[in-house]
Amino acid sequence: MRAGAIGSVLLSTSGCADPVLPAREYVASQERLNQQPDSSGVRPTSSGLVDTGFAGEVAELNSNNFYDFAERGNRVVLFWKDTGPYGYANAYRLAVSEFSKAAEEIKYANFGRIDVAANNGIESAFNVRLQYGYIPEVLYLKDGKTIESSSVFSRFLDFSTIQDNVANKCKRFYLRNDN
Repeated sequence: MRAGAIGSVLLSTSGCADPVLPAREYVASQERLNQQPDSSGVRPTSSGLVDTGFAGEVAELNSNNFYDFAERGNRVVLFWKDTGPYGYANAYRLAVSEFSKAAEEIKYANFGRIDVAANNGIESAFNVRLQYGYIPEVLYLKDGKTIESSSVFSRFLDFSTIQDNVANKCKRFYLRNDN
């Protein structure tokens, strides 16, 4: 078995990492998020539409439910593949796990993930392109419109920054400071 260290993660070129934990498939039921400021005094910038049935977790998206998920409210979507060269699939499974931690922290946006290998065509409709064909990409949406699309990593395969990177962008895109 050949292994290589990238960041603080040991990647193996044989064998598999733990599979990605299953997520509930998204079924729309839009409700308004409470508009009260959070502990830091920050309020959502828009109407704050969040599906409270999925607040704090990552919804499983597919070609049947993606557009229902994306069309209203603050949305963050991870486009990923459960495959990659040289054992990197293990790394991308870890990226999905770190993305889930950001979803637990942020209650003013809904999070979803879509495996592009199993749902062809969705990424091209939103001009999302996984770098090298397999590095996960995050799409930030507001009421169905793309705000930004960027790599899940702020530095190549630096897993320590995923949660903070996503949280900081969500604050910038979806919150305002009235102080």
